Amino acid sequence: MAPATPLLLAAGLAPLARALHLEAAGGGLTCDLAAREAAASLVAGRDWAGLRGHPCVPADTLLQLEAGVEDPADAVEYLGERVVADVGPGPGAAAGLSFLSVGSQHASCVKGLLPKVMYIGVGHSGSTTLADAMNQHPDLTYGQTKEHNCIWNYNGDNKAGFIERYTAQFQVKCSKKIAFDSSPRTMFLGDPADEQTITYPIAKKFGLGVGAVAALKDVLGADAKFITMFRDPVPWAMSNGVQDVLDAHDLTDIQINRSNLGFGKGFLKGQTLTHGFFAKRACYANGLEAWLKVFPRENFLFLTSEDFFADPQAAYDQVTDFLGVSRAKYPEELSNGGSGRRRNNRKHHDGIHEQYHALPWVKGCRERLEKLTGLKFKWDDHAESTSA
Repeated sequence: MAPATPLLLAAGLAPLARALHLEAAGGGLTCDLAAREAAASLVAGRDWAGLRGHPCVPADTLLQLEAGVEDPADAVEYLGERVVADVGPGPGAAAGLSFLSVGSQHASCVKGLLPKVMYIGVGHSGSTTLADAMNQHPDLTYGQTKEHNCIWNYNGDNKAGFIERYTAQFQVKCSKKIAFDSSPRTMFLGDPADEQTITYPIAKKFGLGVGAVAALKDVLGADAKFITMFRDPVPWAMSNGVQDVLDAHDLTDIQINRSNLGFGKGFLKGQTLTHGFFAKRACYANGLEAWLKVFPRENFLFLTSEDFFADPQAAYDQVTDFLGVSRAKYPEELSNGGSGRRRNNRKHHDGIHEQYHALPWVKGCRERLEKLTGLKFKWDDHAESTSA
């Protein structure tokens, strides 16, 4: 059992609580093309206040943008390359936004696809690199952008209309066979206690856990497939900006500064490897259990970032086999470092990794995850690999 986590406000997380509240208030908005274009302009101009409650920018991403942990150039992942490029040079140059050159050619034959494959977790694990590799496969596509951040806005009203709007984000070449949505936060809809997804429309209507996942089954169909990728919780939490200490009382003014973390003292208060928002999410089994209660085990492919980066071709073969498409050569340009977001690459202090994985509740979380996935995780011995 995980240790008790302070409430957001009690932990000094007023900015996050406020962002989540505003996001919930705007939950009925649609992250369509016009909304993404508006968000791209706001990101380019570093107008963080204008992004509060925006349906295309998750609250925790906005918080990390404000704090300097998230790189504005990574907006292409949740807004789309074409949308970001169309904003053009301007205020974004000062913000460090990397505007990409994308072709303006349009396919002669275009169709809409409802995504039948979801990447459901977790982020900061190689999800962008994997999505980019899949998107280059002749049969696969992620549509207008890697992360659509849309599915959790379903509130049970007008299912046909929601599916129509969602499918509109996947207007693709007729040669494409399967569309997929790679929004990493999706897995946490299965966690009844998640502090962010509980604010989403789908959670308010159906409840987190089995209720929300069953609602998604009604939208996507019983044949939907899911890809997950897990990473050792210590480097995963640190890549999200969490300090590598086990107790908040161990934090010092020297440790809490923007040069080594990006978050201000107000946010970091209570955010350690064992306490706070990310510490709760690091027990991945909490988010996964409900999915396996609603969908059969054969609908899931379980991967780890450690194995993926050790042998990307082998992982890519697993993905294509799972989806029933032809095997393909893993894109060479993704082999060296991948294409993911600019991460916080700090290394944990000596002994912290071992101490964390020796905690009884951490061991319990890992054992539950192993039982759910059929994988054997070796995170506690620094091997950072798994075996089926």
